[in-house]
Formats: sequence, structure tokens, C-alpha cells
Amino acid sequence: MPITAVVARVPEATYRRPLVAVDMSDSSRLALELALRICDPATEKIDVVHVVSPPNPVYVTEATLVLDMDQSRVEAAQRARAELLAFLDTVKTDRLWNVVLTTGDPRQAILDEAKNRSSDLIAMGTQGRTGLAHVLVGSVAEGVLRAATSDVLVARHRRPYFSEF
Repeated sequence: MPITAVVARVPEATYRRPLVAVDMSDSSRLALELALRICDPATEKIDVVHVVSPPNPVYVTEATLVLDMDQSRVEAAQRARAELLAFLDTVKTDRLWNVVLTTGDPRQAILDEAKNRSSDLIAMGTQGRTGLAHVLVGSVAEGVLRAATSDVLVARHRRPYFSEF
């Protein structure tokens, strides 16, 4: 179970204001579970942020049909919130979730939320892409690691390796 932890300074106490960024992947589930283990037991609420892409406008010129962007945003937010809540329901904990749903660049959105909430820990998963995939897609985790002012925990869930003989 690969885990990267970047500690800005020697911790003086357990984490009390964690922010966990999730994308509903196995890696983000692992990051959430690890954050629950290492944060202060007295922490009753855990901030969880999920960043969704803004909907693309659709234009059909022949029929002059224009997708109502406001309605599209509302529906996308409702779907994302339902998916996020279903994801969080699968995690066993007595703690409450403070769910944050936002749009935009995931790196910047996570950093902004951490700053606005004075988070002392950012926990997140990574897909662990390397090579060309990493260059083309980039890494949200890497961007957060480089710019975060708080401690950062990055977890990568290993998929089982099956080989054919």
C-alpha cells in the first residue's frame, strides 16, 4: 500500500482539521480511511471535497436548441452529491461528513478549500500514472503536494496483479 506523506513541520498534535479530497476511486477511499485513523479522535466532522468538471454547453444550430446551463449545472451537482454521499455511506465511521462540492481545476479547488478551512492535513488518493499518461493528464496530487501549506497525505491503492501463464 504506497503512501506518501509530506509533513511541513514536526507535528505538535494530532490533526484536527483534515480535508479529504475524493474522486470516488479506491485510492481516495484509502486516503479517507487513513485520514480517519490519524486525525484526532475528538474531531467530530471531517471535511470532504469533491471537484466536478463544469458542464459543457451544447448548441444545436439547426434546431436552435440551447441547453439551459443553469439547469444542467443543478442536475450535475445533484448527481455528483448523490454519488458522493453513496460513496461516503460505504465508509465505516461515527464521524460526520462536511461535504463540499465544487467545480473548477481540482488542484486549485483543493488548495483553496484547504486554505479557507485552515486545514492542517490534506488527504487524497492518486492513480499513480507514470510516463506519457502522467505528462498528458498531469497529477492533481503532485500539484497539491507542490503548493500546499499544510501537511499532505497521498495514498495509492494497488490493484491486484494477475498474470496469465
